[in-house]
Amino acid sequence: MSILSIFGDLAIYDTLNIPINNGSVTLKRVSNENVLLIINRRGISYSKLINLKIDKQISLRPLPPCAGSLKVDCLYLKLDNELILKPNDNIRLNTRLPLDLGIYIDSILIETIPLSNVKYALYGPPDLGDICRLIDLRQEKNLSNFVKAELEIIFESRAEGTIGISKIIVPLNGLSVFRDENSRLKLQTIEVVVYSSTRVEVTTKTTIPRGFNIFSFNKPGEYVYVMRYGT
Repeated sequence: MSILSIFGDLAIYDTLNIPINNGSVTLKRVSNENVLLIINRRGISYSKLINLKIDKQISLRPLPPCAGSLKVDCLYLKLDNELILKPNDNIRLNTRLPLDLGIYIDSILIETIPLSNVKYALYGPPDLGDICRLIDLRQEKNLSNFVKAELEIIFESRAEGTIGISKIIVPLNGLSVFRDENSRLKLQTIEVVVYSSTRVEVTTKTTIPRGFNIFSFNKPGEYVYVMRYGT
């Protein structure tokens, strides 16, 4: 059974085993009141007891890539090629982003599980910068075994000269996952406005993609990250 086939609301009566990259997620009914969650990644197992009565359901939902050993507020998206923006340019970039798994009870998130390789990067100087979840879009193109969502990024240049963009820093709080009737997954549009090499505003838009419905419990929000330490 794959992750894509079991996203949704589930009743756990016995044992459900879900293979993930380099491991598995197991939900095992141990009593009428409790379910044992077992996460195995790269040969390391972690378990926790979840209070879930037998007449209640558990919800499995895709999340933006936010899980991992460190809590971060932003994604460091490394573009597969440097984007050269001339004054007044407006460019749309379509790509795909790996997703993580969220486990919910009564719409409350109780566990996040990474479904792809987790790496981090520092944006800015060590004393003032932000630690971010790193997503290398060039490497992601070669990895087909991860759950991914479509993502559109709109770049607008208001700079006086030509600016090269090799990365963008995206606020995680505003991101949500949407699904259409064919189970295609998508994130909302990211808007990148370039004023100079030391002022770039990255905004998560709240518009729901046409033909899609919200699928994650975290609602879309408009959040802005201002890149001040280069592009």
